[in-house]
Amino acid sequence: MKRNHKALKGGNPHPAASIVTVYFDRNVFGDICELRRGLNHEDVEVIEQAVQSRSILIPASITLFEETISVLRESDQKYDQQIKTVFGLIHKTDMVKPPGQLLRDDCYSYAQRSPYERMTATPPKLKDILDMSKNKGDLLALAEEIAERFERSAISITAGLLDARGAGEERNVGTPDDFDEVWSGLGTTMIEGILGQVPRQIRKLCKKRGLENMLKIKSIRLYTIYYAWLIHSGWFGVQGEPRKMREGDVGDFFHAVQASASTIFVTQESKDKRDRLPFILGQIPIPDFTIMALTEFIAHLRQETRAAQIS
Repeated sequence: MKRNHKALKGGNPHPAASIVTVYFDRNVFGDICELRRGLNHEDVEVIEQAVQSRSILIPASITLFEETISVLRESDQKYDQQIKTVFGLIHKTDMVKPPGQLLRDDCYSYAQRSPYERMTATPPKLKDILDMSKNKGDLLALAEEIAERFERSAISITAGLLDARGAGEERNVGTPDDFDEVWSGLGTTMIEGILGQVPRQIRKLCKKRGLENMLKIKSIRLYTIYYAWLIHSGWFGVQGEPRKMREGDVGDFFHAVQASASTIFVTQESKDKRDRLPFILGQIPIPDFTIMALTEFIAHLRQETRAAQIS
């Protein structure tokens, strides 16, 4: 079944152009749930009304659910409240495909010159699976497994970057002048890494069309920007010393790719801190993609509502 969600196929197939797909970072749901950072009930109602009127669509993702499940390690009550907040706002029947699948699908789409769905059907029993009152034991075990997996990923990426840094120093590769030099210099190399996950014929077709043009594809552009930042900060060091990958960075990496299914990415990470998601993704222009803090997004919704009332 074809669905008319804006930005699901990288374009704007919705006939009325009225539904805007908005990807929420997990920290956004946490702030909404607990009314943190100055939020009030009126602010939350603005978002709820936009969801109910179908002016916005907030898709879920596997990363969102995994990070929410991890809250169970802090408190049963906190998890229960936050998972209810998530299900109260997200689109129920579809969710964004996992990041690896999005990247592979974009390679196929580019090779075959054909659009594809960025969403996949939400498992019908997912809500019951995530219901602590029905499945607490399995959820606790899963929370520990997720935490360990994110920790292993962070350690592995850090080790790989340090090894690459050492090899680079031995070859006297020097230090890039800025982040843009890293991204533009290594972009196609990172794409070749993605292409290693697809069949040979798809790789050949992508190379025939040109790897450089693949940097214009939103999911691949977001992936390479974040990956290049890891290299820039973890290999060369943003301020002299290389930065270690943290568990939360792994989730950020996944969110960055999955946010490609949207035109607006809402995150409460600071835009001013050099190692935070909005700053990292803001290093390179991303067409048809805006990063907002939650307060900015709520102000945007209010402005859209006023404009609609005037017209």
